[in-house]
Amino acid sequence: MDNKTKQPEKIKRKKFFLLFGASVAGVIGFIKSPIKIFSGKGNNSNPSAKKSSIKIEQNPLSVKRESKSGIFNS
Repeated sequence: MDNKTKQPEKIKRKKFFLLFGASVAGVIGFIKSPIKIFSGKGNNSNPSAKKSSIKIEQNPLSVKRESKSGIFNS
């Protein structure tokens, strides 16, 4: 029984991981392209300077710690 039908070659393990890694790097490079970096919204060079809408309040029901006087607390 000769196999006369030609079957496609299987990709070897090493070649698969190389191709997979290259495709992942290409997708990440496409998503994080320099075009998006330079065409960002606004001209704010410091992104941490944005005003935050988070308000921090002290919980009135929490236990308050009292500082103990000792060698380390002068």
